Amino acid sequence: MHYIISPWVIYGIGIIKPVIFLLIILSLVSMIVFFISTLQLIDNYNEDERKIINKFVKTSLVTLSISALLLVLIPSQETAYKMLIASYITTENISETHRFVKEELSSALEKVTDAVIKMKR
Repeated sequence: MHYIISPWVIYGIGIIKPVIFLLIILSLVSMIVFFISTLQLIDNYNEDERKIINKFVKTSLVTLSISALLLVLIPSQETAYKMLIASYITTENISETHRFVKEELSSALEKVTDAVIKMKR
């Protein structure tokens, strides 16, 4: 069976909200880890402990940056559906629809005209 729109596209659009929710949670956790780790750098720790804390700071900052970027770039479900519809609306499709409607309307008018003529007889 040949689908016009792949079921995977519909599935992908359907999971946008949970993905955005997970990215928000990830961003919040990363922010919390970043702030706690940064505050820990103020205290007096030895060099090994500072390296570990610096890894937490860097990792949380990278994670926060990536998740924030993804939050900005991932469209909402509404926008994704609009983009999907826009990809199928082309001048050729509009012209073909216009031609089809015109032919069907002409055919229907001919049938009505024939029926009226037959009723007058």
